[in-house]
Amino acid sequence: MLVENNSTTKKINLNFMSVFEAADIGMSIVNKDGYFVDVNKVFCELYEYRKEEIVGRHFTMMLSSEGAKKAIEAHVGFFDDPSVFQGEFELLKNNGEKFLAEVTARLIYDEEGNAYRATTISDITERKYNELLQSVLLEISQEAGYTESLSELFSHIHELIGKLMNVENFYIALFDKENGIINFPYIVDTQEPDVKEAEMDISEGKSITTHILEIGETLLLKNEDISKLLSEEGMLQVGILPKVYIGAPLKFKNKSIGVVALQSYVDEKLYDDKHKKILEIVANQIARVVERKNFEQQLIAAKKEAEASNRIKSEFLAQMSHEIRTPINSILSFSSLIRNDLESVVSGELRECFDLIERGGKRLIRTIDLILNVAQLQMDKYEVDLVEVDLANDIISPLISQFEKFAEQKGVKLSFINDTDYSRIVCDYYSVNQLFINLIDNAIKYTPKGNVTLEMRKNEDDNLIVDVIDTGIGISKEFQSEIFEIFTQEDTGYTRKFEGTGLGLSLVKQYAELNNAKITVESKKGFGSKFSVTFS
Repeated sequence: MLVENNSTTKKINLNFMSVFEAADIGMSIVNKDGYFVDVNKVFCELYEYRKEEIVGRHFTMMLSSEGAKKAIEAHVGFFDDPSVFQGEFELLKNNGEKFLAEVTARLIYDEEGNAYRATTISDITERKYNELLQSVLLEISQEAGYTESLSELFSHIHELIGKLMNVENFYIALFDKENGIINFPYIVDTQEPDVKEAEMDISEGKSITTHILEIGETLLLKNEDISKLLSEEGMLQVGILPKVYIGAPLKFKNKSIGVVALQSYVDEKLYDDKHKKILEIVANQIARVVERKNFEQQLIAAKKEAEASNRIKSEFLAQMSHEIRTPINSILSFSSLIRNDLESVVSGELRECFDLIERGGKRLIRTIDLILNVAQLQMDKYEVDLVEVDLANDIISPLISQFEKFAEQKGVKLSFINDTDYSRIVCDYYSVNQLFINLIDNAIKYTPKGNVTLEMRKNEDDNLIVDVIDTGIGISKEFQSEIFEIFTQEDTGYTRKFEGTGLGLSLVKQYAELNNAKITVESKKGFGSKFSVTFS
């Protein structure tokens, strides 16, 4: 009879043996010399032995030769330190198959005080494999963000699948429907080690790969199955016939976009239904990653194309702007000279013509300046020159004076309220000055009558903020997300009420970013707007 050790008394555990036999996990009792004294039914089933084949034999019969030495040391040490022990070990079944077990051991004693190791064992092979599978699926998903090319992605996927099964012969095929071609961007093959990639025109005939693409199902094929399939009319044998082949379609939104496959030329038993199911799960993940990677590459290509187009457009606009500016300056200069000479003799109607020439010329010069500034920023040719300035006294106040007359002519009251006692910042003077020129000019232009107020304040983080507030026409909620886009205006076409190119606010946003500032807008159609520039 076995009992637990107690410092004051020895108690016989009358229920131990009944619990031992009824337990739904494997249990064994090993003496100090390492020999099995008893094992329960579940223990025998785990190892695929009969009870009489275990009792009386050394516990190392359940271990590989590599693990036996360490296990003996642990067993001896365990009796010197009577505490509960728990760990994971690789054990051997009767047929030599390895399995992973969670082992818990505890010291127990018989009536005479002899010590034994009572051990419980649970097979956790399936659980650990499922954990590994989930880990591999997660890593495959993450690889799309780490790798730059599909070939690099497939190389990493190959390594990851190798954690789950043998991947000595492995390939990934992708279907190019538009060109009727199957590309093999990644191939590892022991029979043809020099082949790294290939392609196949599907019009030449069917292969096992195209067959999987067509049926959209995972196939596990032995040598005779492959031979039978290849005997069908129109089927082609590509490469050396393997002993066993397992291939799964890469399916995205119920469409087969490719195939992932494994094969062996020597071992027909290398893959079974379990591997087939796992490859199918992995293939679904690969399909999602491939589509994501393709989409990313399309975005990158589109972005590069758009950037190239923008550069060409900017260079064209810059060149044309220079070409237009020179004759316009000449027209304005000569118009001014003619006006001065004829001032005393021309009629009021002719004076109006000179005014139109001057206003039109200045408007065109301002448009050219805006285009040149946009082109300079888009071609990354603008050089930031950081200096310390007093935002209130060096930029805002001079601009208020500059725009006062223009505001008065429109019936708009322009004012500046400064609620700070310190407004010095480090910035690029030109771009910040242009930023506020555009904001003030816009506020006055879109305020037929009313007020334009600039307010300077600080927020709770001590950041300097300038609000440009008007009582003008306002901006619809739907259009507010687009106002900083280049060449964008809410009112467009020949019927629009206000002049402009749609460049000003685009420049404002870019100038703000150059100075590590943030611009936001609050507006309601018919109730004015507030643009806030925050310097951090």
